[in-house]
Amino acid sequence: MTTTITSELIRSLASLKTKKTAAEMQAIWAVNPAMAVAWQAAMIVNGKRKLLSVNQAKLDKSGKTIGVLTVGLTMSPADEAAPFIILPTVVKHGVEIQPIYTACAGSTAACRGACVGNATGQAAISALMPFDGHLLARLGRTILRHYCRDLFDAREARELAAARRKADRLGYGLAYRPDVATDYQDGRNGSDVDMVYGYTAISSAMRREDGTLRAFSRKDTATSDRLARRWVSEGYPVAVVFAVKKGQPLPATWNGAPVIDGDLHDVWPMQDNPTTGAPISDSYGRHGVVVGLRMKYANNGQRDAIISTGFAVAA
Repeated sequence: MTTTITSELIRSLASLKTKKTAAEMQAIWAVNPAMAVAWQAAMIVNGKRKLLSVNQAKLDKSGKTIGVLTVGLTMSPADEAAPFIILPTVVKHGVEIQPIYTACAGSTAACRGACVGNATGQAAISALMPFDGHLLARLGRTILRHYCRDLFDAREARELAAARRKADRLGYGLAYRPDVATDYQDGRNGSDVDMVYGYTAISSAMRREDGTLRAFSRKDTATSDRLARRWVSEGYPVAVVFAVKKGQPLPATWNGAPVIDGDLHDVWPMQDNPTTGAPISDSYGRHGVVVGLRMKYANNGQRDAIISTGFAVAA
């Protein structure tokens, strides 16, 4: 059995204000994954499932390290949500084409393989695939954003307001990263947070004046490498993965720009730029810096692919 997800379906399920247990969601997924995803989205609308996260390992480091509560939005990376989102056909050179949905326009096979989101693509709709609550959570957030943007935005604002209150109670600042596993570049002007930041492989997003500090994310293509070198030379942050294992030092410079340790905590704009001795956010767009990241991999095969493709730069 399959279900076509629509805005009307999500709104109808949300009106029921029902909370499904994990066991119930697993049973629905086994026979109708799309209906499980629609239910997940509906429960987010009513606050019965969270849209935002505050307890991811790397995000959590910022609270303990620099006194900043970091909130993240993790949705389905790359084409993970493609089986549940049907895009309108387009005509190109007289031929009708069916576009495939993606949340990461600048992604490559290497970065998808190493992605924090662990994209599963078309396998997501297989009834033979074991139920995965994290996968379902990502899918629910993604299809809610796609089909019911007004409900998504309202829930986001409500949870950010709650995060603001929590940060104030703790005496922390509040930072928001809306692109933990995707490359959506929506902008968050007007959000009641102290800093909105993230990464992007979309070069045209780097000069957007929408309240978001971005580091250009270098990928394993000649074009991406060229753009990364250009952006850092023009005074912007770029993120580079180095072929360095956990615990080993990163190189001091890349393309003439100083390298900071992006694995210390997630809020890289609050680290000092070695050139100025002041937070990167203060010299954004004027003094380039490299957010250095050590390669992450699940097995030796993935490690070898990350290095051989050039996604991880030799230190």
